[in-house]
Amino acid sequence: MGILEQFEQWLVNYWPSWAAYLVPPLVAFAILSTFILVVVMAFIYIERRGIGRFQVRLGPNRAGPFGVLQPVADAIKVLIKEDIIPAKGDRWVHWLAPIIAFIPALMIFAVIPFGHGAIFADLNIGILYIIAISSLGIIGVFMAGWGSNNKYSLVSAMRTVAQMISYEIPLVLSIIGVLIITGSLSMVSIVEGQHVPFLLLQPLGFLIFFLAAAAEINRTPFDLLEAESEIVAGYHIEYSGMKFGLFYLGEYTHAFAISAIVAILFLGGWSGPFLPPALWFLIKVFSVFIVLFWLRSTLPRLRVDQLMGFAWKCLFPLALINIFITGIEAIIWPNFPWQLLILNILIAALLIVLWSGFFRVAGERVSFERYGRGIAKGLALTFRHLFRHPITVQYPEQRLTPSRRFRGNLLVWDVERCNGCRACARMCPISIIDIETARGDKGLVVERLEIDFGRCMFCGLCVEACPVEALFMSRDYEKASYRRELLVMKKEQFVAAEKRPSAYAYPELEAEMPPQTLLAPPKGGR
Repeated sequence: MGILEQFEQWLVNYWPSWAAYLVPPLVAFAILSTFILVVVMAFIYIERRGIGRFQVRLGPNRAGPFGVLQPVADAIKVLIKEDIIPAKGDRWVHWLAPIIAFIPALMIFAVIPFGHGAIFADLNIGILYIIAISSLGIIGVFMAGWGSNNKYSLVSAMRTVAQMISYEIPLVLSIIGVLIITGSLSMVSIVEGQHVPFLLLQPLGFLIFFLAAAAEINRTPFDLLEAESEIVAGYHIEYSGMKFGLFYLGEYTHAFAISAIVAILFLGGWSGPFLPPALWFLIKVFSVFIVLFWLRSTLPRLRVDQLMGFAWKCLFPLALINIFITGIEAIIWPNFPWQLLILNILIAALLIVLWSGFFRVAGERVSFERYGRGIAKGLALTFRHLFRHPITVQYPEQRLTPSRRFRGNLLVWDVERCNGCRACARMCPISIIDIETARGDKGLVVERLEIDFGRCMFCGLCVEACPVEALFMSRDYEKASYRRELLVMKKEQFVAAEKRPSAYAYPELEAEMPPQTLLAPPKGGR
């Protein structure tokens, strides 16, 4: 009996029957929505920090301790943005699309068991319900592309429809092996039937399901619907404010749902020693999600033809073969002894190696030695980055040390040498140097010198043009301000005897420069 049925039976003793019938679903919706929102915020934080470490960056760390409030800051930013609807778009379709895309992801959790008896509705067709409900999100995506009246949005929506339909088939077929072993469609029965995690008994099915699910939720390397270099931002390019926030929330809610389904079907759900069942379930869910963004930080995006070919030429036939093999094993060994895991792992490895040999990429036959080893080496590289010190700095507490021959972003002007010839102003390709001179006792004297560093591209032509070497670039490379007028420097700011010239202007100073270092010593930064 699920939690809702127990709550309803308890309310019947105190409230009218109609109230006892209506209140439990409303309470369940509120609790479930709050819990999903908290988990999604945790997912966002973990992914952004994790990908930062995978890419040898710091990641967000300004909003709150260690950046834990970054998802809250993002949510506030989204909420206060203006809601814009394209003038020629379909207003109602545009408005309904994010709701239809998000609600199915929320409905999946009605049949997700978080522990013993911790399920809202224990349907005897739970996995069939999940497959049916999860397929509805594609309608919201297509509505967003169509209602925006934008060619990029429509192309992205059509890509999404083709991609989700193509990968839905191997995804569903990969589940059949699990259903053959357990003999039930109930999510609770599937967990209870895993004396050995089905990850070991169904390694090929797990791999097919995981890859197809990553494509279903548009995670890298299957995120063709958001290919920035081709279609800008995909189907939600015309969305802003809370409607964009719903798409963003729906994407991570789907990721949470897929991680939970993988944990239930292949990792034993809440099963585990010592720890509480719900905690075991969350550990497995977060582990699956970490693998998802580990792949995102490692693998490049596929081409659209490779994406579709991978679904129909690779995953689909392998899913059929997996059903055939599982059916034979069910006839020979109805109880599926744990010793079968060795046989199934060998069969899965053999099929992957042999089947990949039928395909070509860039005219070359796919080989496990090149592509399999390449993917493994890439994953190993990003994993090692977790333990490296980030190469980015906590600006402005930490600052980069310029290289020996760095040109610098500041000019130093030698008043004694300058003859007021205005060669630097004439040489400037964008005319940002303004000089006024007057006749003095010893020739021309510079009365006014202004350079707009807000427009300067630091080409160094002014330094090269000076015939008396009165102008040179310093080794100080930072010139930033929140006010544009402060970037216009006057002649008094260039006269600085303590500033050292760069080796670009004076190569003979190369030996005096310190060796280049990656990071300057921290100055109290976090």
